[in-house]
Amino acid sequence: SVTITLQPLCSNDSDCDISSSPSKMASSSQMPTILPRISKAPSSQPSSMSSMTCSNGYEPFQLKLVTDRLGKYETSWSLVDDLSNVPFFEYKVGDIESLESYTWEECLPDYTCYIFTITDKWGDGICCDWGDGSYSIFYNGTELVKGGGDFGYLATHRFGKGCESSPLQ
Repeated sequence: SVTITLQPLCSNDSDCDISSSPSKMASSSQMPTILPRISKAPSSQPSSMSSMTCSNGYEPFQLKLVTDRLGKYETSWSLVDDLSNVPFFEYKVGDIESLESYTWEECLPDYTCYIFTITDKWGDGICCDWGDGSYSIFYNGTELVKGGGDFGYLATHRFGKGCESSPLQ
């Protein structure tokens, strides 16, 4: 299993010069640029939100993903700021491995609506015929999706400020 934790390039908003790299920002607000740090984690993880804490104005986000036997060849996912349409995360087919457990965690700004999208190129989701893949989404301490995996080509979920926490399928 792999845990991916994003670490800000700067320690706080005042240390970030957003004018130097606007393409990496989710909006024109002062949000730090982030880079992934990948580390191995225990293979058996509880189905619950980690105890990560975020600074004022940010909420914890966590995605747990278990890929099926064809995950590397079929699965992609993204998390996009609904207001600016800029991705916070974007993993394309080939970016993640098959038969692997992943956990992504990040403190996200609490002022916007997010759209999470997971796709399966073959159209059979990430469970059932080719393994027991699944995903769970946690935001602000609440499990929004538990064990998703049987979704065909696409599953989309909205959450955050100014949007309903409901599937868009």
